[in-house]
Amino acid sequence: MEHELVFFLMQTAVPRHQLRSAFMRNSVHGWVYLETTMNKDLVQHLLLSPGVVRRNAGIIREQLDFADWTKVLSQHHSAPNSNLAVGDWVRVLKGTYKGDVGYVAAVEIWGGVSLLLVPRLPASSYLDSSLSKRKRSRSTTPPEPNLFNPLVAKRDFDVDPVQLEPYVYRFNGYKFEFGLILKPFDLRSVSSMSVYISAQMLFLYRSADHPVLAASPFPRPLEWHFAEDEMVWVRHSRRRCRIKAAGNIFAEVDFGMEEGLVRVPFSDLLKAFHPGDFVEVMGGPFQGQSGWVEGGSDDIIHIAVEIRSDDPTEVRDVKVGPFFNSWHLN
Repeated sequence: MEHELVFFLMQTAVPRHQLRSAFMRNSVHGWVYLETTMNKDLVQHLLLSPGVVRRNAGIIREQLDFADWTKVLSQHHSAPNSNLAVGDWVRVLKGTYKGDVGYVAAVEIWGGVSLLLVPRLPASSYLDSSLSKRKRSRSTTPPEPNLFNPLVAKRDFDVDPVQLEPYVYRFNGYKFEFGLILKPFDLRSVSSMSVYISAQMLFLYRSADHPVLAASPFPRPLEWHFAEDEMVWVRHSRRRCRIKAAGNIFAEVDFGMEEGLVRVPFSDLLKAFHPGDFVEVMGGPFQGQSGWVEGGSDDIIHIAVEIRSDDPTEVRDVKVGPFFNSWHLN
């Protein structure tokens, strides 16, 4: 958008606007620099220009100190995360989505990235001032993550999201794909280091069923525990192997003499449990409970859980899943 605004201004400005130059920096997303006196004619022209952010008080603008003029004109940024590519997972560092993990859906020409994220949109944030006069909450607690549902938006606010194509909507200035929000970030607002996801977020991403995520290896959930030399199953091949090293998204597993070490995404690994194993739940609603494995299927196992009562032999059955990896084998 910054490129289009600079081009528009340089093509449409006339002498009364007193606009000497307009330019942008790829490393500074959302801002355009103008060399001008900022007179009334130019302000009026900017109000009619596409992409210019405005509030009730007028155009959002800041004056640059004279001492910084040369720095802005000559700056050369080596932005962090400049090697990001489509398909990478990153952690958001700022704003409402701080701490959340997002999928890089596009690397933008202005130097940033567009991420697919699980939306954190409270009811009041669905609407801008043109749709509602409700006051926004001043709470610093981020809204709970949830997939976007156009029927809920219509029901709650009597506003129809614009359907662009099947499962793709535009609503309140945002684009939503298969329930996920597509949101731009500059490279200084994301990090490719220490990228972990919660089991709750993983469940929401999988529930979205976005086609670009179908074959994407997900980051390892915080609740998933793997130890070196632990035996696991590879889901797609039904083969047993041994964990040799665990990273953020992939694990190195040893298939023995046949293949040696192979890198496998965590989303394709299942812990190798057997009836009679004593296990402890490490995450989810049953966290902290322990018991003996009775049986199960790929993603769900049944355990007999100890409970405190007058009868020390009394046990009860618990079915836990689908995050089969959220377990610790004692």
